Formats: sequence, structure tokens, C-alpha cells
Amino acid sequence: MTWLYSMLTEDAKREGERRGERRGTLKGMEKAAVSFLDILPPQVVSEKSGIPLERLKELQSMTQKQT
Repeated sequence: MTWLYSMLTEDAKREGERRGERRGTLKGMEKAAVSFLDILPPQVVSEKSGIPLERLKELQSMTQKQT
């Protein structure tokens, strides 16, 4: 599962740099973590990303509302 954390942090770094946000890395990490919810259980993504499970569910529901 180390690859998951590595992929999450790389995605987060790129997203944060692209957006130039003050909290870019955190926002990027959250966005990357939500994208992994399609292929991995939420508990695994939460554990490896360090994002609380409730926050992941909130982000996922916000993402689904946008589409």
C-alpha cells in the first residue's frame, strides 16, 4: 500500500502546484484520495491518506453532486 500513499502525494503535489492555492497540497490530497474511492475501500484510502473517513465521505458526496 506504499504505492497508494506515493500516488496520492504526487497527485496532491501536482494539483496544488497547478492551482497555486495556499492549501494546495491538502486540497490536492483530498481530490486524489476521492478519485481512489472508485477502486479501493474508503477505510484503506482514509488510513493511507490520513484524511478522516467522514471527510472523505463528505468530499465524495460533494463530487457526485457536481457531476
